Amino acid sequence: NSGGITTTTKFVNVTFNGGLSVSSYQNNGSEKNFNIKEYSRVTINGVVLTSPQNELPPDYILDAQMSDIPDDGVLDKILIFRNYALDLQDMTITKKANTLGAIMVVGKHKSDYGNFTDFKNVTGLESIAPPTTAVAHKMNNVKLVGLGNNTDDKDINALTLVNLSDASTFTKIRVIDAQDDGIEIFGGNVNMTDVMVDSAADDYFDTDHGHSGTITNLKLFQTSKRLGKSLIECGNSGGITTTTKFVNVTFNGGLSVSSYQNNGSEKNFNIKEYSRVTINGV
Repeated sequence: NSGGITTTTKFVNVTFNGGLSVSSYQNNGSEKNFNIKEYSRVTINGVVLTSPQNELPPDYILDAQMSDIPDDGVLDKILIFRNYALDLQDMTITKKANTLGAIMVVGKHKSDYGNFTDFKNVTGLESIAPPTTAVAHKMNNVKLVGLGNNTDDKDINALTLVNLSDASTFTKIRVIDAQDDGIEIFGGNVNMTDVMVDSAADDYFDTDHGHSGTITNLKLFQTSKRLGKSLIECGNSGGITTTTKFVNVTFNGGLSVSSYQNNGSEKNFNIKEYSRVTINGV
């Protein structure tokens, strides 16, 4: 703050020891770890700071609202919708490079689902509680491009739906170049209609934890041969039977997957123990 002149430095993609947590840092002085003094208005990892802080700004918003989605649609955090409704329509969502930009929606369809614990490698999100009240969410005519992150096994999908009921609606969703799974659904009975997934880094479409909804008109494409493991995976978290019904699934516009380049070790349709799913009537 020399001379009372406002300092407005912008810091992009700041990390400590490879992550965002500075809890292990040994500060041998009397000031905060991030000593933002008077007359300073600096931006660190997309967050404006005007006072001293001990922690880096988190790379998530735990109770996201629609106002947290930038006008340009470029995310730099995981937006977790729980207590406020997601109502996203007619928009393209991307992310800033090297960030955890993605969308997650958490419901309370089943009261005994408990906390979501699959983000165990994301500091601050090791256990995500359900919302305090049921909220209906909506996503229609939305393109998600390049979302998610699997650096250090973070397992952040482009779109993650947790314990949602069929009161929420997801239609005309296109997921392209996801950095982990394209879409993963944990539990609940939420349905999706007119979904396209192209070239996900991990599995294209994944259901787990007893999901029992219907996915209608799922179009899978592989534009990049270097991306993609299982086209559909249905899991067995907690030993709960997953019974997802897939209606009218296609690959590259047809029913043959002979041209698919699977870059993983599992089958193209990886239906695990405790799953009993239906794909195209079978």
